[in-house]
Amino acid sequence: MKFLLPIIILVTLFACKKEKEKVDNKKATPHLTFTQENKKWFIYFPGQDWKFKNDKGDSMVYKVMLIEQNFLQPEFRDTTSTIIAYTQSYKVTLKSADDSIVVYFYKEYQSNDPDKLRCNILWTSMKGQLLNLAAIENNASFNQKTVSGLTYTTVTPAVPSSDMVDPFTRFDKAWYDQGAGFIEIIDMNGVSWKRV
Repeated sequence: MKFLLPIIILVTLFACKKEKEKVDNKKATPHLTFTQENKKWFIYFPGQDWKFKNDKGDSMVYKVMLIEQNFLQPEFRDTTSTIIAYTQSYKVTLKSADDSIVVYFYKEYQSNDPDKLRCNILWTSMKGQLLNLAAIENNASFNQKTVSGLTYTTVTPAVPSSDMVDPFTRFDKAWYDQGAGFIEIIDMNGVSWKRV
């Protein structure tokens, strides 16, 4: 019994030191956040309809089905469970009768520029299926474009990651406005579908 008390004290001190190290490490973990400038891209709201028409009068509608915002997204070192940063992400899912688009904005600590906004778009019927916005990916300048009588001034191409075309590919390219989302889609036959 006489030797048990010092052992209990040592184990307790060691446990307290480990707990303090965990708390200190959590405080030191970087937390990347979206800036007000980044948030200008977040223009979606639940139930929103995006309507497009071509010159023949055909139309299609995409509906915002889901918006997911994560303010404490852990980023891990390689394949380990070591958290190296907390980041933010903003994900939107749009669906039409036979198509879906997922727009994902995020920050990445392990990149060359951790403060840079990133964006990936997964679009099942678009050429290449994975797109990037040129203004975000390449720091390209915005363009001005008039669509359906409205002039948009913060327009950027949505650039496919490859030229891959499969039997489900319907669209070739698209234009995206920072404050309005997709404003024009060009299909594989060169027909323009304009936002209305």
